[in-house]
Amino acid sequence: MKKSALLLSMLLLLAMVLSACGTDKAEANVKKFLEIELNCPNETIEKLLEADPEDTSMDYEKELRNLYGGFVNDELIPDLFGVKCTDFWGLHVEAYRSEAGFELKSLDISRLNDSNYDFTASITVTNKDGEKLDITIPGSVQVDEKGLVNFARIKNNDWYDDFSEFIGEPVR
Repeated sequence: MKKSALLLSMLLLLAMVLSACGTDKAEANVKKFLEIELNCPNETIEKLLEADPEDTSMDYEKELRNLYGGFVNDELIPDLFGVKCTDFWGLHVEAYRSEAGFELKSLDISRLNDSNYDFTASITVTNKDGEKLDITIPGSVQVDEKGLVNFARIKNNDWYDDFSEFIGEPVR
């Protein structure tokens, strides 16, 4: 009886440790994803923005896999700048178009459950004249059962008006 209880306790402890490792991996993947998305310009993304969409020699998906591979769900790669991550694509487009830079200053990630995370990012935007504006961007990220990012969004756009005025161009 004691051996059974000891074995059960050890298995329970092992399950808890393995579960925590999976959570750590997922949070690390969320962090890596957000670090790319919230620091602009990004060389790979600028390359994609500058490319001619008619140029068949450009393998967009390959470029994105090289940038995000290992911490983003394979199914998300073709849609990184589509419905599942539109908000982040908008950041890159606006940073590129307005010659602004985004520098991630701090990132607070909160785990809501096994697959959902909220974040608050403090970012410094530098416009083409070198002036700086601090903004806060809240959002959420979802991971799959392997801990890979498969959805992300910005929760509100309260910061957009300040950003738009700061860069001198309408963002919307």
